[in-house]
Amino acid sequence: MTQFEQQALEEDRRDRKFNKLDRWRAIQDTIAWADLQQSEPRNSRSSRLKEQKRKNTASSG
Repeated sequence: MTQFEQQALEEDRRDRKFNKLDRWRAIQDTIAWADLQQSEPRNSRSSRLKEQKRKNTASSG
């Protein structure tokens, strides 16, 4: 069995397990989870203020 045949069998198995709505929900849940795992953007206002405070504390101590 080639890799492509194996992949086709796996995709068919997944298609039988999930209907389109369940698959869509799973994808949306995964995206939402990934968004929650991200830290604060490096150049956001609050991130820059925290960095500035950290540098000021380090230089004054």
